[in-house]
Amino acid sequence: MEGERAAAGASDQAGAHARLDSLLETEVAPQFDELARTQRRFRLLAAGALATPLLLAALTWLAWDSEDLEALLVATVIAAMVGPGAAVHLSRSFRDRLRDTLMPLVCRAIGGIRHQVGQESGIDRLPRLAMVAPFNEREIDDVFEGEHAGIRYSVAEIALRRISLRRRGNRTERNRFSVFRGLLFAIATPHPIAVPILLRGQEWFFLTPWRNNNPRHAGLVRVTVPDRAFARRFSLWTTDAQAALAIITPDFAALMVSLSRAAGWRGIDAGFDRDQFLVLLPRLRDQFGVGGLLRSLRRLPRDAHRLLDQVLVVHRLIDSLRGAPA
Repeated sequence: MEGERAAAGASDQAGAHARLDSLLETEVAPQFDELARTQRRFRLLAAGALATPLLLAALTWLAWDSEDLEALLVATVIAAMVGPGAAVHLSRSFRDRLRDTLMPLVCRAIGGIRHQVGQESGIDRLPRLAMVAPFNEREIDDVFEGEHAGIRYSVAEIALRRISLRRRGNRTERNRFSVFRGLLFAIATPHPIAVPILLRGQEWFFLTPWRNNNPRHAGLVRVTVPDRAFARRFSLWTTDAQAALAIITPDFAALMVSLSRAAGWRGIDAGFDRDQFLVLLPRLRDQFGVGGLLRSLRRLPRDAHRLLDQVLVVHRLIDSLRGAPA
């Protein structure tokens, strides 16, 4: 059964890639010349925004004894303040255009999925499972919502922060600390899980700040898992050892180990909260970013296929969860 499920999953993934290739050929290729012209125009505008402060500074130095010195100084300061911001805005605007071009195609290639920006996800469930340290600010970027094998899911790019205020005399200091940045997978379980289950990745002292919460504070106890590969990468926390070990099947444990290896040294964290399975995959950069002003547009197909693979990870998780007992 598991071999058949894996083969079906591989076939679905190959089919999605083939559909994406077809969509890129019919819908993106005809726009390529226009996108290239837009990229060149934005590059020139960004270069001008960055070069203007330098040019004005040179003119100011040459006209040091001139009557126009004061005006040149003001213009230089304004250009230095506005120029870099304008260049960043142009870069983001072009990347947004590429995202708006590719995201619908990725969704159509997968089928049964839609893309949004800023849509709420399962963030409020994280503190209850002690999956992250306390936070009081959230930022949600790209969100994919869909259904696979009759199971609803979402993949969201999120950033969680903690803001603290401290009084120093007559003024208040505002400090912002990053708690977590990366992807949050929220998957509806095929059936309700009766007990809370937390799968915590390896601790790396101060380099994994989202794991600062102690699971014991949430009433969870640590359970020994017989799977050695799984136990090297995760600690299992729950309120009912027997029920939790029934959920962590060999197939599920192998998939989690594979995902943890692919995630790098930071690993991943996961947990079951009644009718939702949550996975935190830390990432420092924009995970769903595509293209850019300084990148060749010929890399767009590669970016699109990378996006598709990242979203399809959730399909593999769902296929494994379908084998979990009630």
